[in-house]
Amino acid sequence: MTGPGRYHFVAWSRRGIGAKLDNPDYGGPLPVRGTLTTGLTVTADGPSPDSQPVPPVTVLTHGPGDVIGFHGGHVIRTDPKDGTPNYEPNYLACIEFDMPDLPWLHTPAAPAGDRLRPWLALVVLKSGEYTQVRPPTQPLPSIDVTELGALQPLDDAWNWAHTQVSGDGGLAATLGSTPGAVISRLMCPRRLDPETGYTAFLVPAFEAGRLAGLNLDLSGLTSTPAAWTGASQTPLRLPFFYSFTFHTSDQGDFESLVRRLVPRKLGADIGQRPMSVDEPMADFPSGGTPLGLDGALMSLLTTETQWNDPAKTAFQDALATFINVPAPIADDPAHPSADDPVVTPPVYGRWHAGVPTVTPGATGWLDGLNLDPRPRTEAGTGTQVIQAHLTALMASAWQQVAGIELANSLLRRAQLARGTLTMLHARRFAAASNATLLSLTAPVHARVLASPQTVRAVIAGSRVPGQMFAASFRRITSPAGAIRRRQSAAGAVIGSLGALVDRVNSTEIAIVPPPAPPGGLVTIEDISDRTRPPWSKYLPIRLVAHTPEGSFRAIIEADEPSGGIRIVGLTPRALAAVAPRPDFTITEPPATGAGTGGFGAGGTGAGGAGTGDSVEAARFRQAMIQLGGALQAPAPDPPLAAALDTQALRDTLVARLDPALTVPARALSLIDIGARLGWRPPDPIQPIMAAPSFPQPMYAPLRDLSPDYVLPGVEQIPPDTVGLLQSNHAFIESYMVGLNHEMARQLLWAGYPTDLRGSYFRQFWDVSGYVPEPGDPSDPAQLAELLKDIPPINTWPLAVPLGGHENRAGIVPDNVVLLVRGELLRRYPNTVIYAAKAKLDGNKRVIDPTDERYPLFAGTLPTDITFIGFNLSKEDAKGGTKDSPEGFFFVFQQHPTEPRFGLEPSATGTVQHWADLAWTNFGVPQQRAAGVPGVTVETVSYSNGWAPWRLASTTFASVLAGTALSPFLSASAHPQGVAIANDAADPNDTANAWGADAAQTAYITLRMPYRIAIHADLMVPT
Repeated sequence: MTGPGRYHFVAWSRRGIGAKLDNPDYGGPLPVRGTLTTGLTVTADGPSPDSQPVPPVTVLTHGPGDVIGFHGGHVIRTDPKDGTPNYEPNYLACIEFDMPDLPWLHTPAAPAGDRLRPWLALVVLKSGEYTQVRPPTQPLPSIDVTELGALQPLDDAWNWAHTQVSGDGGLAATLGSTPGAVISRLMCPRRLDPETGYTAFLVPAFEAGRLAGLNLDLSGLTSTPAAWTGASQTPLRLPFFYSFTFHTSDQGDFESLVRRLVPRKLGADIGQRPMSVDEPMADFPSGGTPLGLDGALMSLLTTETQWNDPAKTAFQDALATFINVPAPIADDPAHPSADDPVVTPPVYGRWHAGVPTVTPGATGWLDGLNLDPRPRTEAGTGTQVIQAHLTALMASAWQQVAGIELANSLLRRAQLARGTLTMLHARRFAAASNATLLSLTAPVHARVLASPQTVRAVIAGSRVPGQMFAASFRRITSPAGAIRRRQSAAGAVIGSLGALVDRVNSTEIAIVPPPAPPGGLVTIEDISDRTRPPWSKYLPIRLVAHTPEGSFRAIIEADEPSGGIRIVGLTPRALAAVAPRPDFTITEPPATGAGTGGFGAGGTGAGGAGTGDSVEAARFRQAMIQLGGALQAPAPDPPLAAALDTQALRDTLVARLDPALTVPARALSLIDIGARLGWRPPDPIQPIMAAPSFPQPMYAPLRDLSPDYVLPGVEQIPPDTVGLLQSNHAFIESYMVGLNHEMARQLLWAGYPTDLRGSYFRQFWDVSGYVPEPGDPSDPAQLAELLKDIPPINTWPLAVPLGGHENRAGIVPDNVVLLVRGELLRRYPNTVIYAAKAKLDGNKRVIDPTDERYPLFAGTLPTDITFIGFNLSKEDAKGGTKDSPEGFFFVFQQHPTEPRFGLEPSATGTVQHWADLAWTNFGVPQQRAAGVPGVTVETVSYSNGWAPWRLASTTFASVLAGTALSPFLSASAHPQGVAIANDAADPNDTANAWGADAAQTAYITLRMPYRIAIHADLMVPT
């Protein structure tokens, strides 16, 4: 468990230019503004370096008379909080700031040692000691103080302002790393009276600040004294920057309230009340002697009443017959009353169990719940709770499934479409021939996979053209079509579409190629030839130039050949007939400029003698003959395409176009059901049957119906009691079944889309304060599911009796519940309560800090009762078991986060530790009034920063009645009866003294948080 924080206190702090002020604050009047003399020396570099001092300048800093406003955002906390109705009068009111130097920011002086007065002060006034005013000319609101004695003296104002550093680091280091851990604080040293209303005001502490806040002239001020003294005139008008109100109590602080708690062993009458079953209704057999009706919580001594009365059998037989009446009538259409409503008491849980009737003598949860008047009554309280909160619950239920009716309308139409299309699919698709099915489904071929290609792609790669499955071709080949009728009249035998597809697929017939265009018709090829660019006629030459042999690579850029050779007519015969060319050469084109080279071109080397081809001409002629042969050769026939497997395509289409697949897929693509509903029906387009979920703890509306339902006999528990109870899971299950059954009925009546089997309520206890344990899921949704009190009711085994359906694994049956009745948790609702295992230290039980158990749940009962459940059995809590030989303590611990300051209400003897310092150490004891209780001493050592226990049950008024006390603490008024022990548990005690400086005063008045441990054996009956 988290322990108290570590704090370091600093008597004052300053930053910036204010830290350089050099006029010490010795307690008298101060300058209106702080002064600081500064100097400057100018140094010139160069061949002749020189330096010249600048005359000193006096700098004025802002003083308290320069401030006429204060931003409330600088206030981070007040103690008490504004509006607190029951503040402990032994504490000191204080205010905290986010700036570590704000209380001294405008003090026009330097510290004198560790003392520096702040420019602000916190005063606390009763309602009759001031009146609030605000003339329109004032920049700040103000008060007229009519009782100067209500204002603390300001001569020791330095003692009530300090800087706090949280953690182990120093001031400078913490400011550099985590500046948020450094704050400043002002305290008011006024002693508060019990049962009194107060208002705290943040006011200027110097006269210059008071005058500036009132918009008065400061020109005549040469120095500024304190804002008030004992000789000030009344009423004294004070402007203020901030204020908060509170009221004190007379009921004690945390320590005194927790000490008032008395451990008690609660009797067997707590948790059970008698229930008469002798006359349930007219003409109905008696149930015998009264039974005990248990609550959700029971005393450790409470046991279930055994129902052994001989009348039990007749009672349960009659009850079963009575509540089973609707079932046979509804199941028998021939029954004369089948259509007439029959109203009888319900069979609670029948929809969840899937069983409409109950059987006398059976021991399962459904029969036990409905045939035993005790759990039946507990389930009936669930009905009352639902009916009392029906409007809000139904609104929440409909909100959770907003839009579900629109989705269900679509799903119902999808079901209609699926049914209709299934019949069409069976009659037209599944019964159609292969070719007919392919033709009927042609529009979707491109969207149906025939793995890995679509149907359309498979047909395109086959020898059957896709046009044979087009609608136009189907109409042409239809026996009822006009063309087929004329062909039949002419005696032509064409065959069906399937026959034509089979003949094409088997190559028995071929598809007629497109007809040649009529003569004189301009075709697209003609247009293309006429618009072809001139350079394209050289493409065949380029083709030769890029052959693997590379024979003509040099003529890629050749001009048109000379000698009358053209590509047109380039045939082997024409090439062979060309006259021999003995002077034929091939020339390279020039590197730049227009090319004139080529083959057979004129120029150097073009002529020659002889009658045959030159070597180059012969090679060229042979290559050209080969090229001409290649250009004139007919194109090879394309390979025969693969045959079309029409049966495989038909099977694929029949399966993929099945409405059982296509309709749900389309419908669900339009609806986002979401995982939260958990709707996963066998039929994907079944209308959604939603089960709304209500996570709130349902013990609370039951408590509001009557606290006796949760804890019968609660009014018999005395005030200031701490005791142990046990949870009653059988009651919880009965009540939760009643809740869910009645909610299902109301949902059905409202037309809500539900199947009546949902568990809408599964959380009985309040688990909002649960502390996750090692191994718990980190996901909030999974953790919430883990903490549910019951599993879904439709999963309960019918043979398991009530009380055997715990949702959380490892929970002790009927675990112990700590009950606290008193003012403590009303005044301190953030009190930390946990169980800690005990161990022996010598012959004394002490807390084992290594084994702490945190609450499973918590709750409240009106008006001052809190209960906290733990996963402990009463045997382990008491001790003496193998796993828990010394038992467990239940620890009440004050929340250790925010520091608070004050003194103990009354001394218990010589103060050996500063934490024991009390208000009475500053007063003179007088004669106590008769009947006032004394103060007892309990010796408890310090441990890990927790304060010891001092007070017996008492109040502040009675403690302070016998002592004359000053209205204010003072640095110069030292406490009496103080002898700090050299061997104090906290070694810092001896290093601090009262009135030395603000840091030591903060240490002394810091109140340590308290805790007390009560062992379970004081509360477990034997």
